[in-house]
Amino acid sequence: MEATNVEELVAKEQVETEDLGLQKVDFPVEEKRLQTAEGILAPAKGILRTDTNKVLGVVGLDYKMVLHKAVIEGIEKNVPSRLQNRRITVCRDGAIMFSYYNTPDIADECIQDGDIVQFGLEAFNSYNGELQVGFMLRARRLKNNSSLFIPKSIANISMKHSGRMDIESIKSAFLKRMPLFMQTASKWKEWTKITPPEFKVKEFLEKAVGERLQKDLMFDYQASPDKSVWGLYNVLAHYSTHAIKTHKSNEENKRVTQFNFEKKIFTNFYFVDWS
Repeated sequence: MEATNVEELVAKEQVETEDLGLQKVDFPVEEKRLQTAEGILAPAKGILRTDTNKVLGVVGLDYKMVLHKAVIEGIEKNVPSRLQNRRITVCRDGAIMFSYYNTPDIADECIQDGDIVQFGLEAFNSYNGELQVGFMLRARRLKNNSSLFIPKSIANISMKHSGRMDIESIKSAFLKRMPLFMQTASKWKEWTKITPPEFKVKEFLEKAVGERLQKDLMFDYQASPDKSVWGLYNVLAHYSTHAIKTHKSNEENKRVTQFNFEKKIFTNFYFVDWS
């Protein structure tokens, strides 16, 4: 039956948009046991994308493949929170998948005057062992649309590709992590009241990034009107979200580059004594 009113047309359009999004990840993949030129079986297998004949990864024999589409559908079915505005990103010819959502049931937080943070969730999976399978709670600073990384110990719920993915355990894991997740906003508010000594900022950057980037980030921090730890954090988040550079031919993999940078620089940031 044809849609006969505006509401039905809007609903139809939303469903079609979501289905088109899933097409990005709904491609055929097979596991193939590898062998040497002499025909001897190797202790590894390849993950083959059969519609392009590209090998997406070489993994161990204990690797159990979980389809990208199954991860997305499992998360959307089992997370006990509304998930909106799905945005799927695939990298490395489809080997890696991220699916980001807004979570409107988690109230926005005002960190300081007019500085609002909105929460979200990002599912992930890989066919090459580079990422585990699961999801992480995330946040976004509305002032400049920067993505805020939260440490794995607080926000990441994942498992190795070595057994059955217990999708139904997602609900209980999500509920257990939520109190820790929300405490992060309290930490951000504390950071607004701390101005770190310059030597600690330099010390942190020296350990976290290369010399050239140290200078650029230090320059941006010194030019920022906010010299608090929150201000420093947002200089780094802005770089990670908006300024990270990749080679033009590698633009497809930018989300992986960002993700690896976030892990490298922000995991330790939360545990520095900035006072």
